[in-house]
Amino acid sequence: MALNHAFVFDNTYPVPVASSVLGGDIVKVGTLLGVAQFPPTQGEIAGAAGLKTTVYLNGIHRFNAIAGATGVFTVGQKVYVATASVAAGAGTKAVTNDATGGTYIGVAVEAKATGAGSVWVLINYPEGA
Repeated sequence: MALNHAFVFDNTYPVPVASSVLGGDIVKVGTLLGVAQFPPTQGEIAGAAGLKTTVYLNGIHRFNAIAGATGVFTVGQKVYVATASVAAGAGTKAVTNDATGGTYIGVAVEAKATGAGSVWVLINYPEGA
């Protein structure tokens, strides 16, 4: 029996975030990227200090194309979030197909035509895959 198994991986985990984070926001803490399930609560884990929220670490999520971007996505295309938008545990629901100034978050799983609209993204899909 493994004695070092501390947490059963169920695709979610609580992480520290900014108080402005809302459910569905993309959040990044260090190199860990996820999608917030809920707004943060004070000390969600017993004995933990600070604001935390449980984040999805994988799965398919719906986000909004950044206004002003071409907004065209093809199936399997890389999807990015503006790095400044997720700095220091802050969150956003806006994504782009432009890698400039962005952090890779996953791949589009449905095509999307030009203009505003929803982008369905498989988060944390291995970038080199």
